[in-house]
Amino acid sequence: MSFTELTREIAARFLQTVVVFDDEAYLQAPDDPPPDDAVLVAPGPRGEHPTPIESADEVRPPSKNQQLDAKVLMDSFAKRGQVCAVLAPAKHEDLVGTVVDCGRKADVLVLDWQIGKDNGDTAVRVVNRVLAEDLKQGGRLRLVVIYTGEPQLASCCTTVLEQVKGLSLLSDGRFVLVKENFRVVFIRKTDGATVPGDATSERDLPERIIREFAEFAGGLLPNAAMSAAAAVRENVHVLLRRFGKELDGAYLGHRMLLPQPEDAESFLFELVGDEIKSLFDLPLLADHVVGIASLKDYLAECHGNSQLVLKQSRDSDKKLSPPISIDRVIKVVEGGPKAIDPNWQWGGKSHLHERLHPLFHATITDGERWYAAFARLSSFRREAFTGHLPDDFEPMLSLGTILKDPAGRYLICLQPVCDCVRLDCNVPRNFLFGEFDRSEKPFDLVVRDETGDVRLRFALSPYRVFPIAFNPGNRAGIVARRVGGLFSFESADTVQYGWIGDLRRLVAQRFACRFSEQISRIGLDEFEWQRLHARKIDT
Repeated sequence: MSFTELTREIAARFLQTVVVFDDEAYLQAPDDPPPDDAVLVAPGPRGEHPTPIESADEVRPPSKNQQLDAKVLMDSFAKRGQVCAVLAPAKHEDLVGTVVDCGRKADVLVLDWQIGKDNGDTAVRVVNRVLAEDLKQGGRLRLVVIYTGEPQLASCCTTVLEQVKGLSLLSDGRFVLVKENFRVVFIRKTDGATVPGDATSERDLPERIIREFAEFAGGLLPNAAMSAAAAVRENVHVLLRRFGKELDGAYLGHRMLLPQPEDAESFLFELVGDEIKSLFDLPLLADHVVGIASLKDYLAECHGNSQLVLKQSRDSDKKLSPPISIDRVIKVVEGGPKAIDPNWQWGGKSHLHERLHPLFHATITDGERWYAAFARLSSFRREAFTGHLPDDFEPMLSLGTILKDPAGRYLICLQPVCDCVRLDCNVPRNFLFGEFDRSEKPFDLVVRDETGDVRLRFALSPYRVFPIAFNPGNRAGIVARRVGGLFSFESADTVQYGWIGDLRRLVAQRFACRFSEQISRIGLDEFEWQRLHARKIDT
């Protein structure tokens, strides 16, 4: 199986819901003759029909002009295990709001160009509304298909390009418009018996949509995310069964027995989160999606013809290695640094992490940018300047919260989690903070603020740790509020500390442990001869 085929398989498993908006959709064709009266037919010797029965879709005449055969389309999706809803507005009925509402939960949105012969006005309104809603929610992966009988797709594409801000035309010659994670694909309907070269019938549209989605969304990390999400979707009712209402009484009893009853709330949702993770078999899923076989296919298919190079030296951005063969790259991907042959012109194994940036990216700068993005992804649960934040989200000060003070210092909250909650109302509480220094090399953390990515080094010195008092007001914890569109924590002395993000729990705990190790050092004055013999001074 090639990487493209694997991606399409994963996309087909991930896609579950499609919403189609077409005013000429029909279940019973308007010009179909009424069905003949039923005729009794003698069964075969074993009770079977004497002649094979063709499926309804196979004998159904093709749609014409702008029509859409909803039955064929829905049946074709259903055969792939996907649910397709078709909305067909009546005359003078405006369903734009309904389509946008459905689109929030649909994986793919399919629109006709001519709704009431309006030359694309409704389709453009829907695209604008959906794009605006997605941006408001922080952005999401969105595929919109304009499925039309219009002979001139170029004209439709140009209209959308002119009337929807921010879209650009792909340079591959197809009618595809993109804006980051938003894509609009134009596909021509078939017209009865005549099938233009690039037209797609209702029966074939699901497969075409899967191909378009796979091309749009596919990649190593997206495939992993789609596979995990698909596994959760398929097994979500197992989750509901596990957390059945029969356990309600036990949960209430648990809460009644706790010294701090509100602790039961986070306990329950942590259980739900752990159960969601258990819904997919990690080893099997990982091997299928990002195992070495898949990685080899990906490298050969996506980078086989690329000019692969490394930085020759960690200190030079201009001197690059000679071109590297894809076979050697695959060997190192499979075996790690120990697989590097000394005879290869790779500049050795030393400081490889500082020379990798141009290997799979167009430039060193591009590589550094995406390595930094992955560093943030692996460190942060939530960030202020990237990612989707729910409308009702309020950052709460806790272990691992990263702040920026008015002087531009980056701080990390080191307060134990249990001391960040159940605070007395209107009574200031001191929170312990560590400090970071800006440092290109070495660095412990990459954060993003209003200026872009910033590399930070944790200041381990105990005298760099200090308390800041915050007043919870009438809340049980310290909650941020929006100031100028961004979240900020106000200290008891009214200083504003900008919220940068919340670290993942184990990452935050690691910083806390490093600090605790530093302050727990034993200052022992000992016999120097013995101390030196205890050290590995020869290594």
